[in-house]
Amino acid sequence: MNNTWIKLHRNIVDWEWFDDKNCLKLLIYLNVKVNIVDKQWKGVTVKRGSLVTGKYSITEDLGISIQQYRTAVKKLIQSGEIVKKATNGYTILTLTKWDKMQHDQQTDNKRITNEQQTDNKRITPTKESKEDKERKESKEIDFDIFWKDYNYPKNKANAKKKFLRLSQDNIDKVLSVVKNYVISTPDKQYRKHPLTWLNGEGWNDEIILAKKSSNRGKQKIFL
Repeated sequence: MNNTWIKLHRNIVDWEWFDDKNCLKLLIYLNVKVNIVDKQWKGVTVKRGSLVTGKYSITEDLGISIQQYRTAVKKLIQSGEIVKKATNGYTILTLTKWDKMQHDQQTDNKRITNEQQTDNKRITPTKESKEDKERKESKEIDFDIFWKDYNYPKNKANAKKKFLRLSQDNIDKVLSVVKNYVISTPDKQYRKHPLTWLNGEGWNDEIILAKKSSNRGKQKIFL
């Protein structure tokens, strides 16, 4: 079914033939049935706002007699609502006010549709934006773990910006080695600044931990 809709002005209730049900039915019928764009029909250009028809098809659709149809057409012509062009083979009925009325309406329709789409984007986040939000929240939790384990008091904001730009794979590596790195540098003055460590991809560096055995040797941990 065509979902195109038309504009029906409120002042139709003041129209001289509003209380004539056959005239009103015919006027509304024509507004719904006329072409919304120019079309070709058997070598004839049927303009926007016009309809190629026969009296029998309209009377069947509206459930009125031939005489009732003819009378309604005459009244619509007299009131300036339509013009009629008749030939031996067909009749073209044209709504005189269609173009102005419906052009304004189509402009309004486009504006309303654009506004609705904009509002929907503002109100309803896309699936991707939801995933991005969840991913960011997860990374922020990971950063809190990293910052607590790194135990370094300065420039947290800059380190966080860098951390949140890391891929999840690198974040997993960071979390897997950060504790051992801190253990290997118990004196904070020899521990790299967190931002420096992240920029240098410190999670890929060799970490040397002191053995707890009596040999006082050191063991290397390769990650």
